[in-house]
Amino acid sequence: MKRTRQSPLERLRRAPTRVSVASLVGAIERLQEIRALGVSHIDLPGVPPVRVQALARSATTARAQAIARMPPPRRHATLLAFAQVEETTALDDALDLLDQLITAMLARVEHAGQQRRLRTLKDLDRAALLLRQACLVVLDPGCADRRVRDAVTSSNPSRAGSDPT
Repeated sequence: MKRTRQSPLERLRRAPTRVSVASLVGAIERLQEIRALGVSHIDLPGVPPVRVQALARSATTARAQAIARMPPPRRHATLLAFAQVEETTALDDALDLLDQLITAMLARVEHAGQQRRLRTLKDLDRAALLLRQACLVVLDPGCADRRVRDAVTSSNPSRAGSDPT
């Protein structure tokens, strides 16, 4: 059995890869864990957003050991930028996953409805053929009971007034 060790940074970087309810739960837990760091309220007025993005990108691609070896000010800035950017990313990931799950569920429901409808078409076809045969007999001028034919044609507006014989 292969054992892998993950640093907390590597665990937080890992976005959901499968579309499932379990993945959605994991994505929400990941978002909660990132929010629990409590850095989203920290304002960085002197740091350009491009620099924050660059620091976050370097934290996303660097190994945890490389970040641990950085000088403390650089390490703190990198991790702060990562946490702030990753919170937005984790929220986007969770929402995308929710959207994909809802889309998949709706597709399954629609498919089930179509399958149910297709199963009833055979019964409808059989009934339509039987009705056609009955109509051919009733509307046949050679039918012995003219009252039935007159009753049917008088209730059908498209045939009203026309002589069936």
